[in-house]
Order: sequence, then structure tokens, then C-alpha cells
Amino acid sequence: MFLSRYKHLSLLLVLLAIGCAIGTCTYWQYFAGTGGQAEKERSALTESGAEQVITPETKLLLRENYALCLAHNLACGRERVPTGMVRDGFNQLTIRQLRKKYKAEAGWKVYWQKDKVVLELCREGLCPEHRKYWHLQSDDSGKWVAVYPGPAKVGRSGGAVKVTEIHLHQLPPDLQQEIVNGAWEFLSWEEVIATLDSLGEYIR
Repeated sequence: MFLSRYKHLSLLLVLLAIGCAIGTCTYWQYFAGTGGQAEKERSALTESGAEQVITPETKLLLRENYALCLAHNLACGRERVPTGMVRDGFNQLTIRQLRKKYKAEAGWKVYWQKDKVVLELCREGLCPEHRKYWHLQSDDSGKWVAVYPGPAKVGRSGGAVKVTEIHLHQLPPDLQQEIVNGAWEFLSWEEVIATLDSLGEYIR
């Protein structure tokens, strides 16, 4: 009697395991199918946008940014709407064709933004306006006074153009703090040199 019950229990467990396995396979097949279908739909939408033809009614925007300015929110990006023959040259082109012409390797991004096509170029470094600025800050070691390009907000991102022989700790505490905080900005190289000469008096 005990053996008979044991056999029935074993058979029940085997059937239960088979049922679970079948259910799991069915679930994953369904999940994979719906996931694959969703991915196909997303791909179809992307392809549709890439193949959409630009017409005279399509809004176009040319945008230019500089990497360092953009990274530090200097808000100096330029935007313009192409007109005349320049604008006409975009007609009958698709996004895919524009991406071949304005390549990502050259810093271009071409995309739809709501109801318009945007061609965005991101250049390296600082924009012409912010390249006019210089500021003093400590070098990477924190020991020496160094000159960096751009406004103080850029910090050390632009790389030091000059590391001086002025040891930061040889300066009065208030000057040390101002330099560390990037409080000294200049609009000409002559101003930079004159200021460094003045600071040099403290170490002579």
C-alpha cells in the first residue's frame, strides 16, 4: 500500500514538473515574440523617419555648439534658419542622405526635433567669443599658479597654457583663495602677463 501511494505521488510530481516546463516555455516564447515585435516596430519608426523626404514646407534649423562651452553651460550656441538657395539645397533629401553628407565623425548630428529637422555641429574647444578670455588658477598639483584659457567657469578643462614659477603658498592667503576660486579673469594676454609680473614680486 505504501509503495503504491509512493508511485502515485512520484507520477504526480513528474506530471507537475512537465506542466511547469511547458508553461515556462510558452511564456518565454510569447515574451520573446512580443519583445521582438516591439523592437521591429521601433526599428520601423526609425527607418520611416530616416527615409522621410524634406520638402519646401519642412522646417530646418542649423545649430552650432562648442564642446567646452556646452559642457560648462556658457549658453553661446548659435542657431540659424537657412534661407534662399542654401535652404533649397535640402529639398528632396532624406535624413539618411543628410547623415551621409554631414557625418557624425566630423561632429554632426542630424535628427528630427518635433516638427523640424535639426543639423547640429559640435566643435572642439571654446567658441571664438570665450577664447578671448583667460583666467588664473592653481595647476593640477595645486602648488603653482597657472594660466588657463576661457572664463573661470571652464576651470582646468581647457588645459593650462602656462604653468608659472609662482608657488601658490608664497602668496598672501587672500590672493591664494581668489586664484583657487578662479576669481581673476582677463580679456587680453597683456593683462595676464602684467598680473603675473605683479604676483612675482611676492616671491622675490
